[in-house]
Amino acid sequence: FDKWVKTKTGLGAKTTKAFEAIRNTKRPGSAAWEVAAAARIGQISQNFADGLYTAEVPEVARTGPYAEDSWDAYCDQLTTVAEPLEKTSLNAYGFCLDLSTKLNWFNDWSRLCEKELGQIRPQDYPQATELHAVPQGVSTITDTQNLISAIRDEE
Repeated sequence: FDKWVKTKTGLGAKTTKAFEAIRNTKRPGSAAWEVAAAARIGQISQNFADGLYTAEVPEVARTGPYAEDSWDAYCDQLTTVAEPLEKTSLNAYGFCLDLSTKLNWFNDWSRLCEKELGQIRPQDYPQATELHAVPQGVSTITDTQNLISAIRDEE
């Protein structure tokens, strides 16, 4: 288990470093890439943490005279490894939202960061649930001749 965690952590660190280089670009026109890179950094840690939180407890830890203690010890170890990863993902998603706000750049990646923060810590990041009605007070344009004339006059 420790060897697997070390290998996976190393791969995550290497990938995170590559995304950090993109996130820290700070060049005109790179806002979309910076926000996307920040979101991907959050996804790396979140994916690893989620895998640990939802891992199946092996049969050897579920059976035998000390099954309850083995189960608890196994789950405690998974949680010990997963909690710092979850914290890293929260920080990365928070950075993503702050960056998108600073750059005034909102897209699918910034929405992903907002959504993930709301799922991981709904008490700290409540999701906005706004309803948008379809406009009903709009009439159909029937006098197209005057509309075309008005458009030509503006040109």
